[in-house]
Amino acid sequence: MKKFLAVLVVLSMFFSFIPPVEGSSFECPTPKSLMLHSWYGAKNTKRLAEAIVDKGWVTYTYSQVYDLWDNGQCVPENVILVSLDDFYSVYESKVLSDMADVFVDYGLVMTLGLITRTDSYKQDDKLWEKFKYLEEKGFEIASHSVNHDNPYELDTVYLKQELELSYDMICQNLGTCPETYILPYGIAWDYDRLLAIAKPLYRAVVSIGGPSTYKGDLLILRRISPGTSSPENVIEILENNFFWFDNVKELSFQPGKTGKRKIKFTVFAR
Repeated sequence: MKKFLAVLVVLSMFFSFIPPVEGSSFECPTPKSLMLHSWYGAKNTKRLAEAIVDKGWVTYTYSQVYDLWDNGQCVPENVILVSLDDFYSVYESKVLSDMADVFVDYGLVMTLGLITRTDSYKQDDKLWEKFKYLEEKGFEIASHSVNHDNPYELDTVYLKQELELSYDMICQNLGTCPETYILPYGIAWDYDRLLAIAKPLYRAVVSIGGPSTYKGDLLILRRISPGTSSPENVIEILENNFFWFDNVKELSFQPGKTGKRKIKFTVFAR
């Protein structure tokens, strides 16, 4: 009888926590996420890389977040997402390139926000080769729009171009399509018109604002700037700005002898 009750408890726990495939209410805590720009420089990036390694953290790209989400899992607590904005595909920023190379040297990865411009600009094939190289190193190339315009100042036609044309140009020139849209100026994460355009194309929009958890078909992922803090102090700032759920449960389910693979879910509860 006791064994029978124990089985019922386990099953009830499993079906309580298993996230539905459609319209899931499953949610995850937003991983520690840092936004960098060229002003941060290669020297600070090197110190940051050393601080990340010393802390024992692991760098992920946003695409890796989606891969885990698709398998019903949240990102581990020791993960940090680092994104580096304002790359262009029509001219090179030596500083940004050097900053990305620092992470390559340390065996770390980051997400690069790429501004593509329009077809009227000549795309630089050498830059696209560099982006392909970085992608091979585990980096993610995200769309950061076409012109980096303020989304609130654009009509629907130009807003669609910012999201759709940049998506198409990255697909065409990189050979893989972007999954992440990094919002210019970090705004409009709750702008319904923009989200409706983004949803068919991207897995997430990345913003400065946003909720402390992520869920749904289009994920909203926030990040913070290092500000004027030293790279070593940024570690503490990230820990203070991104909370973690208290309880973690990992549940596995083998659906009989149907030939289907085992399904495993990592569930976080506040």
